[in-house]
Amino acid sequence: MYGRSYSTRTPRFYDYREITARFDSMGCDGTHPIRKDDRIGYARRFRKTVCAACWARWVEENREADAIEAGYASCPW
Repeated sequence: MYGRSYSTRTPRFYDYREITARFDSMGCDGTHPIRKDDRIGYARRFRKTVCAACWARWVEENREADAIEAGYASCPW
């Protein structure tokens, strides 16, 4: 009855940690390559990775949203 209001089967932003890639591979979507020494997002519990470009964009989007919610930035909408 008093559970989470979201699914625990799909990773959310805060499930990911920024790490340095240790080997070449593909992102979890299978279309973006990951190269050794890239800064990527990794969700250990879900065993999913986000490529460097997508991870940088996602981090920036969340920083902007946090700033807007905290009242530090003007809302662009």
